[in-house]
Amino acid sequence: MRVGTGAVRLAPGGGITGTPRFVVSGSLVVAGPYTSGEEHEMHLLATRGAGNWQDSAEDEFRFDAAEGLLKSLHLQVPSGTRTVGEDCEGWSLVPYEVTGMELIQEQGFSVPPCTTSLITSTGDKLLCTTGRSPSPVAGSRRLRVCPDLDLLFSPSSYVGWILSNAATHMSSGWGMREPNGPDAELAVFLVEYMTLGGGSVGDALEDGDTVTADALRALMERIRVDRGAVEGRLTLRSCIAEILDWYS
Repeated sequence: MRVGTGAVRLAPGGGITGTPRFVVSGSLVVAGPYTSGEEHEMHLLATRGAGNWQDSAEDEFRFDAAEGLLKSLHLQVPSGTRTVGEDCEGWSLVPYEVTGMELIQEQGFSVPPCTTSLITSTGDKLLCTTGRSPSPVAGSRRLRVCPDLDLLFSPSSYVGWILSNAATHMSSGWGMREPNGPDAELAVFLVEYMTLGGGSVGDALEDGDTVTADALRALMERIRVDRGAVEGRLTLRSCIAEILDWYS
């Protein structure tokens, strides 16, 4: 199986331990053993694979230096998020397989960036793909390498990923934490945030879009923190406050 310019094979029984963190303010999904920039740098030095320096904008697929097993993912969420049907362009209909991965060819290993970001209207799934929205074809596979995080192959080449229950994995940073409890209203708030300003909130605010700025303030006021998944609600409110402050 191909991941960009690298090659992997399945390693049943493996997989990344822990749960993914969706750092909304950084448009980033992190799955791995590090909890800070310093630990991330040490992790890069101790592993091999795609993404080999601290400030690279490239997605990271890092593998154990000795056994070559997948140990972490560091995935960018592209701007321009828009809503998509609950079938996620057909990917939700592909049964996922729980597995790990082993790196078998890494020379010059790099991963194509995702260019499309789609989220279901309920916030149940966040789909990011390397094309405009490639649908699965015969033989496509959905490989769950971490709880709620699936890598997509069509049919044997990497084409993106899906994060399920995105709102439950929202985090203000890279630190390990228990997932937020289920909160359907918070999930819808997340969808609204991610699709404001044409799915590019920062670009809209930078261009002086007062409609988007006003919509963000109104959204923040609607996110009550005396109910539901309080920590997740605080995370999203903090993210909105941060971006409004940055562009004010």
